[in-house]
Amino acid sequence: LVEGLPISPVVRATPQGPFTATFPPLQQVYDTIAKDYYVPLDQSRLVQGALQGLTGALHDPYTVYYTPAQYQQFTQEVNGQYAGIGAELDATAQGVEVMTVFPNTPAAKAGVKPGDIFVEVNGQSVLKDTPTQVANAVRGNSGTTVKIVFERGASKYTASITRQMITIPTATEQLLPGRIGLITLSQFSSDAASAFESALGTLEAQHPK
Repeated sequence: LVEGLPISPVVRATPQGPFTATFPPLQQVYDTIAKDYYVPLDQSRLVQGALQGLTGALHDPYTVYYTPAQYQQFTQEVNGQYAGIGAELDATAQGVEVMTVFPNTPAAKAGVKPGDIFVEVNGQSVLKDTPTQVANAVRGNSGTTVKIVFERGASKYTASITRQMITIPTATEQLLPGRIGLITLSQFSSDAASAFESALGTLEAQHPK
């Protein structure tokens, strides 16, 4: 259970207090499904679903449960590297939108632009999905292809994009007119502090005001 900021500690709960009194109905539903459902079920899938339901009931985008596979992806993100197309996503009223396209990535080479809305990924509609769900659908093994339908303004277009390993620069620096130093921190990854320090050193060597 990852709670709060993306790099928070794992929280483990031991049944006690009010939870002990309310647990039997959950156990009863689980037992009924496991025993009487018309086809055999993967019981671990039921447990994963129950855990996701507990955190989902909070309606808090910063409190989520990760399956082992999702946690592996999360770890890759924290380290600033993953296999995908090289775009940053966010939720909008229209759907999941491309917020940033990183330079020299498959998304940039395919002509994807900020503001594009995800409509389909590999033939499946993602209009009601969250940014995390869309990102999981888009990512895959390096060298494989993902087919994405985007909406741009009043029209749609389809892009077949070959995934590759994406390394996101955590911090970049530039000297603006007037000798004003600008450091852009793209993510709070495991190397954020050292990357910021390095960018600051590069700027200080240029004697910004």
